[in-house]
Amino acid sequence: MFCMKDLPTREDFKPLAGYSSLEPSSMLIFYQFLRSGSDLLTIFNDFLISHGISQGRFVVLLILRRKIEGYTPSVLADSAGVTRATMTGLVDGLERDGFVKRYHIDKDKRRTNVRITSKGENLLEKIFPDYFSTIASLMSDITDEEKFVISRFLSKLDIGILNSKSKVNRTVV
Repeated sequence: MFCMKDLPTREDFKPLAGYSSLEPSSMLIFYQFLRSGSDLLTIFNDFLISHGISQGRFVVLLILRRKIEGYTPSVLADSAGVTRATMTGLVDGLERDGFVKRYHIDKDKRRTNVRITSKGENLLEKIFPDYFSTIASLMSDITDEEKFVISRFLSKLDIGILNSKSKVNRTVV
């Protein structure tokens, strides 16, 4: 979570002008995105808590809803961006509560898929009206043209993030 409600101004960066790579406009946008992303995550988490589900469990159900035959736990973990151990815990809890079911892929009892159950589908169907309404409300002041520009911008930002990750991975000893 990013907890800086009072964002810096261009004036705040003037004493740092000696840093050649400092771009005040980039810094201002960066901080604004961090704050907005953090605020959106808080709203999202609070929304899910009000519906009695965690973000991790909700994401797993959303992913499982895409494919009727389900996913292997490792593919599910990759799709959700979590470790396999974290996914095991999420699936264990969801299965215990009847929202997902593990089943064997073939005769090899070690290979399993995870599939959403009708109870899991019903939970999502119960959440979706408020979920979509909340998102629509958050996005209501943004025009379609602005949404397109934001989407293009975020795609470019994603490339920068991937490049940054690869640089960090190369420098770790």
